[in-house]
Amino acid sequence: MEKYIFACIGTSQLIEDSFGPRVGEILEKELKQNENIKILGTMNCPIHFQNAPIFLDYLRNLPGKLIVIDSALGEEKLIGNTYMNRGGIEIGKAFGRSLYFPAQWNIKTIVGKRAKQLQEEKATYQINQLAQRLATQIVNVMQELT
Repeated sequence: MEKYIFACIGTSQLIEDSFGPRVGEILEKELKQNENIKILGTMNCPIHFQNAPIFLDYLRNLPGKLIVIDSALGEEKLIGNTYMNRGGIEIGKAFGRSLYFPAQWNIKTIVGKRAKQLQEEKATYQINQLAQRLATQIVNVMQELT
């Protein structure tokens, strides 16, 4: 049976960057009984730019297909769009840094508009809704695959 590892990128310290850990939190709760799926990056233990090298070292020893989940900023009309691509991603770009996170697949969801901070309450609600939607889709697919 195929094994899958989800690395959910982001920090619980910034609302705009908490999408990945929020998805990881939901996936961990919904898929924890499945021994073929491992979830890394939750609100309590996020994967972010500073600790990513530690997770990358850890991931080198884990068998399975790695799928990275992250948020992105984009045009207002694209908020809520999710993109899945082959390969890894660069993390930290929104903060003027860059670290390549290799993977078989990456999933990015546009969570906000570039150069515009949302009101905290509205942003939290929107990101929670987007995280729930993506996590539900992943859970449905994983239940069919494993």
